[in-house]
Amino acid sequence: MQPIAQTGTRNGITISMVQYKVKLNAKSNLPKYEQIIQSLTDAIGAKQLIRGSVLPSIKQLSKELNISCATVAKAYDELKRRGIIQSTPYKGFHVASESIDHTRRIFLLFDELNLFKEDLYNSFKHRLARKAVIDLYFHHYNIEVFKTLILDNVGRYNNYVIMPFYHPEVAEVLEAIDPDKVLILDQPGYVNGTYPGVVQDFENDVYQSLKSRADLIRKYKKLILIYPEPNIHPKDIMHGFERFCSDFGIKGTITQSLTQAPPQAGSAYIIIADVLLVELIKQCHQKGLKVGQDVGVISYNDTPLKEILEGGITTISTDFRQMGISAAELVLSGRKDKIANPVRLLVRQSL
Repeated sequence: MQPIAQTGTRNGITISMVQYKVKLNAKSNLPKYEQIIQSLTDAIGAKQLIRGSVLPSIKQLSKELNISCATVAKAYDELKRRGIIQSTPYKGFHVASESIDHTRRIFLLFDELNLFKEDLYNSFKHRLARKAVIDLYFHHYNIEVFKTLILDNVGRYNNYVIMPFYHPEVAEVLEAIDPDKVLILDQPGYVNGTYPGVVQDFENDVYQSLKSRADLIRKYKKLILIYPEPNIHPKDIMHGFERFCSDFGIKGTITQSLTQAPPQAGSAYIIIADVLLVELIKQCHQKGLKVGQDVGVISYNDTPLKEILEGGITTISTDFRQMGISAAELVLSGRKDKIANPVRLLVRQSL
């Protein structure tokens, strides 16, 4: 809620009668007294409470939150110990100092660690410089790990920067966090449109990337997308592929494995999984097919190795470094933007 302020004086100090509502989260594992401390210090940091702002009495806040007076007293005692609030006999509590610890704590949850995510993390950390402490976690596409990491840390951080994934429980788990503190990265999952973030528009990214060099793709008789199941990448990739083939009159096929579509001259392949990229190249060598001439190859997500493999593998890749920079800027500014991260087709010898 927006604070409503009235002013007066007490013992020569300007007093701000601010109606600020302390927030508790029933799903948080953080003790209630710590949640009170966090809520009040967040409000001071956001200038919703200022020096002189009057706070509810212990009895009043206990009644409002439906918790014991002992819990409220424990929170107030800790805030008094830090010098953040003071009490005057028979007159109550007020904010004594706005000098709280302003070091921002960030909960950063990645799916897994790879070269792309390392670039993202480094640019995110560099952009924040010394303005935040970052705790990095990984869920490895495991819903139980995802759930435990988030629920065990609700209320402990100023910002939650999270890479979701495609699972029906993901959105519900995220609801445990104050939505004003959540920022989504990379894959929007089931929460696109709900939270701010920096994400990939997979369908449009694939479509626009292929469209940009449709002239090269037309050299091949057939375009084949190898999309294994299960797959950590969103099905929007298939939708972008199908739309491109339809709009440009390309004979396209989607299959789950190279067994179903072994390499043959005149075909171009889009490979989602790197392990299948290696297998495709091995099979081309075994059959005497030259990558980039007999067989076209497009991989997903760029790495330094792909720059030199087979003289260079063409990739569809987002700019993970820029994703980290954009995410850090959203955290620092507090803006609620939804940013589509730039993606491009890096054309090399394999196409």
